[in-house]
Amino acid sequence: SQVMARQLTEAVRDYLDANQFAWHLNAQYVRRAAELSPSNRQIDYLRQAVHENPRDASLYLEIASIAAAAPNPDPATLRDNFETALRLNPNNVDTRLSFADALLTLGDRATARKQYQLALYYNDQLDLQEGKRLSAKRVQEVQAKIDAIK
Repeated sequence: SQVMARQLTEAVRDYLDANQFAWHLNAQYVRRAAELSPSNRQIDYLRQAVHENPRDASLYLEIASIAAAAPNPDPATLRDNFETALRLNPNNVDTRLSFADALLTLGDRATARKQYQLALYYNDQLDLQEGKRLSAKRVQEVQAKIDAIK
């Protein structure tokens, strides 16, 4: 495969060509192109995938995560994509925690605190046996962040 041979440019081109002809898989092809692309192109490809599948919360989360990892994160990109991901999947505790952490880096302490609180609220709504439920240690860590923001 081209990916194994480190021919990333050719692999990305092939994914994009396939995207043109397989309309029902467009979002998947564009997502794969994003994975193989340099970081400065990933968001562009993921936005194409969002265009093909606007109800996929994970696409917005990927864009937000890439934006958050940038040396100088774009606040609008970060907020818009985290907020959209949470509108599509409001119960996602991990997304809320990631959003709260990103908000802290932007200096928005009040909104970060609210997201940490909502994460704990939604965590409490999960069944005790749910694998996505935060550990007691993690709950304490989040609570400590909330207390530190006061």
